[in-house]
Amino acid sequence: MKGIFYKWCSKVALFVFITTIAGSLSMSAKEVTIGKLKYKVNTTDKIAKCSGLAEEPTKNYNLVIPNTVEYNGVTLKVTAVEKDAFWFDNYLKKVTLSDYTETIGSRAFASCDNISIVSLGKKLKIIGSEAFAHCGNNGTFTSVNLPSSVEIIRDHAFMDCRSLVSVTLGDKVQSIGDYGFWNCEALTSFIFPGSLNSIGEMAFASCDALYEVSFKSGNGKTVIGAKCFDNLKSLAVVNFLGPGVAEIGPSAFINCRIEWLSLPTSVHTVGEAAFCSNRLTFLELTEGLKIIGDYAFEDQYGVGLRALDIPSSVTSIGKHAFYSVGELETIQCKALTPPAYGEEAFSINPLRFADLWVPQASLPLYLKASGWKEFYHINNVATSVELIETETIESEEEWFDLRGNCINPENISAGIYIVRRGESVVKRVISSIQK
Repeated sequence: MKGIFYKWCSKVALFVFITTIAGSLSMSAKEVTIGKLKYKVNTTDKIAKCSGLAEEPTKNYNLVIPNTVEYNGVTLKVTAVEKDAFWFDNYLKKVTLSDYTETIGSRAFASCDNISIVSLGKKLKIIGSEAFAHCGNNGTFTSVNLPSSVEIIRDHAFMDCRSLVSVTLGDKVQSIGDYGFWNCEALTSFIFPGSLNSIGEMAFASCDALYEVSFKSGNGKTVIGAKCFDNLKSLAVVNFLGPGVAEIGPSAFINCRIEWLSLPTSVHTVGEAAFCSNRLTFLELTEGLKIIGDYAFEDQYGVGLRALDIPSSVTSIGKHAFYSVGELETIQCKALTPPAYGEEAFSINPLRFADLWVPQASLPLYLKASGWKEFYHINNVATSVELIETETIESEEEWFDLRGNCINPENISAGIYIVRRGESVVKRVISSIQK
């Protein structure tokens, strides 16, 4: 009898619990109409989320989401725009969000062809997936400034906004999702803040007008995703403005037209085919780099590289990593232990004709190491590299060409030289001479 009583009490308690929760949910997530807009209201937390229009829109209307709304005598802060709230609204012209808006839901403003101006609230943190995808494609949506509060830009958030010319990010953005700005074909430049941890796969692919991208100095954790800038024939300038980027993913900059590249000291990995099929004439790899992936720099068109420095931190060079990168005349590898050498890491001409410079103490190791031992000319003088825009020749310096021939300073022109001053030996890349 006692057992039956306990079972009955348990069922009653469960029923009361479920009923209470259901009632609480219905009270906290009730959809109501206030003015011309619909909201999901939560009177307990005193917040509201805009869920769309309450009536048929008029052509070219301006949407203003207020900071607060009144419901049953309670003032509610408007903190979000719900998913699909204004999806496919082709009458919507201008958007002004509440200053309390923290989240824009998935597809909230997707496929709104006539959007021209978007003013985002100063507390906005998350822009949902496809939030503004396919917007303003009649040519009106040309720019957007994200407030400094924004932290997350989810997958496809601004994809296929084909009239978007400029985007300004705040300094708290942590991630840009996959395909985030895919096919924004009018974008010409982009500046990435140092706060970024990740830029997703294909995030800027098909941005065919993109000419220049810059990465600000930052936390040293940024990962550039696979095919992020894939096949951008207009992309010629990549600026790393200090330590920030840690990893450059597979095919991140494949088939662009980058000519000059200096990696920051924060980069530890250059992924497979990351810079394959560009137009590099100058490449600076910095200390801290460890892994150079398969095909990483393969096929540099045009003039190509004449000199290459491999920092002492490198432990692995993948197959075809530097295959067909130009007529290399000098290669310096500073690593005391020969890095793992992938299949045909260098093409046949450098093996036969380039001078390979290695640390003096490591010469016996390179002469026996797989791949490295195939070089015909291995020298045991370690040198450092300087890029000098203008050089005044000092009388106490001795200058040599890359074959070791002494050069009269009066006859020096722009090029690559070995310079000795006392006990110091350096290699210099000279772009111009001032005598």
